[in-house]
Amino acid sequence: MIFRNYLSRAAFATIFRRTDHFIVTVEEKFVIKIPAGDQAAASILFDRQYSPREAHMLMGLLGLCNSFVDVGANLGYFALMALARNGGAKQVVAVEPNPVLATLIQESMELNAFHSGSVLCAALGAHSGEGELVLDAHRSSTARVRSCSYAPSNNGAIRVRVVTLDEVYSMWPLGRALIKIDVEGCETDVFRGASAALLAGAILVSEVSSRSIPEICAMLDQYGYCPLRENGIPYTPGVRTRMLVFAPRSLMEAVTEVLVSSNKA
Repeated sequence: MIFRNYLSRAAFATIFRRTDHFIVTVEEKFVIKIPAGDQAAASILFDRQYSPREAHMLMGLLGLCNSFVDVGANLGYFALMALARNGGAKQVVAVEPNPVLATLIQESMELNAFHSGSVLCAALGAHSGEGELVLDAHRSSTARVRSCSYAPSNNGAIRVRVVTLDEVYSMWPLGRALIKIDVEGCETDVFRGASAALLAGAILVSEVSSRSIPEICAMLDQYGYCPLRENGIPYTPGVRTRMLVFAPRSLMEAVTEVLVSSNKA
């Protein structure tokens, strides 16, 4: 399987760069428009799915929420999956700072006639303003935003709009949202601007770096939140993990049940 995946990605990175994009029908029976030559799209093209365990976990948690906000949506796979699963019954917002990818997500939503989905072309941060999106050619999933206080980069960086999660809450009636955060090490800033989501009892699933965990846990503890690992076990300081699920204490039992179930799948 590892060798097959290596060959698939090698082919995708060479031969298939001759076209601009692909429209793929995935196992979940929705279509997605993906850029050619981008490594993040390889598994979607060849396997017709993307990160199935994470997708299963997110869709399970979405059953406890009124809406879904995909922060750092990249190609929009999880946002599209949420729309396909719920038949438009729940508001879905894909937040993606890369304008090329944001346009592809919007086109994917239109191809599926997903009318309750929205795309916000922006990065999330602690304050509204402007930032610099540092791009990595053919690897859209590694793009990250940094403050405009940095000197302009010559490595394909572009200026992007920055908004807070509080502002996102002011744009749409989200209620208790499931919020997936994948922002390449900038997650602390996202949480600093998330008071509206936390007061609404959102469930947050975030990629985390070891340096960001203590501050995020301290911030969310003030709102009555507890951190869980992907397998449903409460997080213990010092344990290495790539992702944490932050849930209000009132939802701990239900969230734990979903995580344990997803880990067995």
